[in-house]
Amino acid sequence: MPTDRPIQLPLRLITLDLLGTLLLVFGLLELFNKDSSLFPAPLHFPYYEWVLIFLGLLIMLPAVYALVRHIMDSRPGH
Repeated sequence: MPTDRPIQLPLRLITLDLLGTLLLVFGLLELFNKDSSLFPAPLHFPYYEWVLIFLGLLIMLPAVYALVRHIMDSRPGH
């Protein structure tokens, strides 16, 4: 395998990564910005900020796995 081949992530992984990033950012904004909220009060439940952060990270895992797998496959000794 050539070591200089570019990574080609499928569009579904890029979309999942984007969605996960948005959820992570929204969760962090809700966690650190207590003055105002991005979501209406009826949607709030206990620890909803942490749920957004956790779901964002979880949704991003397939793209991270694909990137790590590409790096591991591109190593010279492999």
